[in-house]
Amino acid sequence: MVDKRSASTNKGKVKFAGKKDRTRGQDHGRGHADYPVIKAMYRLALEYTERVKSFPRDTRFILGDRILNNCYDILEGLIEARYTKEKERVLRRLNLQLEKLRFQTRFCLDVKVLSAKKYGHICEMINDVGKMIGGWLKSLR
Repeated sequence: MVDKRSASTNKGKVKFAGKKDRTRGQDHGRGHADYPVIKAMYRLALEYTERVKSFPRDTRFILGDRILNNCYDILEGLIEARYTKEKERVLRRLNLQLEKLRFQTRFCLDVKVLSAKKYGHICEMINDVGKMIGGWLKSLR
């Protein structure tokens, strides 16, 4: 028979063996230090994940989902490009997806779900990722 007192006090709590998790909130995208574009896209996906949470409901589930899926697809594509032999083909596809993300971001500004300040910050992040993808493409030629 289970002791009800001990079961109720531990209900919903998860115990970890060993040290506490000290990586939370620190350097995300570790393991890709030699690929700063992956790290930059990871940060952009995190930024958009936070921004979409504040979108109005109708916009969040239509535009927000498309933006987040696009961000995740680009991130996954960058990881794919790191390991594939057909890097140029993958990177060209990612460049197109990044351009779509630019237009979706502009649309967010136009429908007023992003402030001009947030829009500028996100555009800067998108441009940084684009420059890195372009540089990677150029290095392949």
